Amino acid sequence: PLGFDNDVYQSMGWALYAYHALPYLGSWDHNFPGIVFVHWSSIALFGSSDFGFRLFDYFAHIAIVVLYYFLLRHWLAKRECLIAVIVYATYYPAGQWGLAGERDEYVVFFLLAATLTYLQIFNRHTGNNPSLTSARLGAIAIGLFSGITILFRPTYVFFPLSFAVLMLSGTTPQPVPAPAGVGARRKNKILNFAILTTGAILPMAALLT
Repeated sequence: PLGFDNDVYQSMGWALYAYHALPYLGSWDHNFPGIVFVHWSSIALFGSSDFGFRLFDYFAHIAIVVLYYFLLRHWLAKRECLIAVIVYATYYPAGQWGLAGERDEYVVFFLLAATLTYLQIFNRHTGNNPSLTSARLGAIAIGLFSGITILFRPTYVFFPLSFAVLMLSGTTPQPVPAPAGVGARRKNKILNFAILTTGAILPMAALLT
């Protein structure tokens, strides 16, 4: 069954799905509305029922486990990664209805996606510098993924801020062909920072408009 929080957001998701009633206008909760759109998605895909949301949550966590595995593969062997994701997949249902379907679990999906994108494109230890196109697309993707987390909790603004600091720091490799001169490299960092920041702002801007 759905827990208390799930019931509230399921009703808000239904109001959004059936009546196009936006959070804060057609329904009310004192939290940021990101989780309402999760429930809207589950209703659109599997109907408005406890089983429908749990099924949506099941598929979401399959995706989280996959992302988690590939993230760990940057540092650990395959066997260790497999053990880690099995432990996670075992622990999650042990929390039963009081833990399942809470907003922070979906934030994990977007945070993993942003982190994987950064490591795949900007990880200095791969030995491959990104192309200019990959760097720009990576910056906007990281901004969007991390920016979506703010829709769940305002304190998650520190996620895109952390990636933005990395973009400005010397730890992020330059694209190929590398900009010539210190001034050109600085401009490239600032441009990637601006692109990431724009991506992070877009989800909230889209909601407010």
